[in-house]
Amino acid sequence: MQIADMALYLSKTNGRNQVYLVNDLKVPYEQAESLLYSDLGRAIEQELVEITIEYGPGGRVN
Repeated sequence: MQIADMALYLSKTNGRNQVYLVNDLKVPYEQAESLLYSDLGRAIEQELVEITIEYGPGGRVN
């Protein structure tokens, strides 16, 4: 639930009309665990997780 909550928060802070979906880990769970629960944005920047950004009708809105 914590990871899903952070993904929704990232969606809100990076613009409206979008949602971040965490698809998969690119590294072993143990390597990504601390960032997954504390700073999902940094885990994404460090390419520890695979994400998809889905935009709502009308595309991206900032």
